[in-house]
Amino acid sequence: MNTAQIKPFVYVGILALIIVGGLGYYLMPEKVAYEPIKSGLDATQQDTVSNTSGNSNNIPSDNAVVVTTGHAVVSYPVAPQVLPAPVIVDEYRFGFIKKIEQVGTSYQFVVDYAEFQDCTAETNCPNGRKIVNDNPMLRTIPLAPSAVIIMATFSQTNGDFNTDEKITVQQLQNSMSGSTKYNEVPFWFTITNGQIVEVKEQFIP
Repeated sequence: MNTAQIKPFVYVGILALIIVGGLGYYLMPEKVAYEPIKSGLDATQQDTVSNTSGNSNNIPSDNAVVVTTGHAVVSYPVAPQVLPAPVIVDEYRFGFIKKIEQVGTSYQFVVDYAEFQDCTAETNCPNGRKIVNDNPMLRTIPLAPSAVIIMATFSQTNGDFNTDEKITVQQLQNSMSGSTKYNEVPFWFTITNGQIVEVKEQFIP
């Protein structure tokens, strides 16, 4: 058999090898590329993502690791970073404690808001300040477990009041149940995130 007769067989063999090689590459396990959408994933976290066949309709979210295969895009959720809630001072109000209520192991104050105003030209205005209470509305506000109660006239030493004296809510409640004195004494209320965190008695000479 001469060279001219052999050449067709050589060409057919080369073509067969190309076809078989192409089919073998296509049938090999699919290669997976990992693309972290959010920064901060280390190599260990990326290695734990496995090749899972998914629906081609999966849409990756902003907090996800995307796995791209030859047939589908699979989204794996990543837990977002949780930031602590900001501390917000809602109100700093002046008023009166009308009642202290115990609910289980917690307490709540029934409060009547008022205004502590500077006097202008009024003749009957002692100490240059006056209390204005035109709104009879009562508000029930929870007392925070760590709330601080600061008194100006709760106790005396040698005839003088112990100013800035810290007491418990139970002490204040007992004083109010046995007397109406503190129903008429004004207080300042610091309210944070819907709870009273500080109660401070306003001294009235």
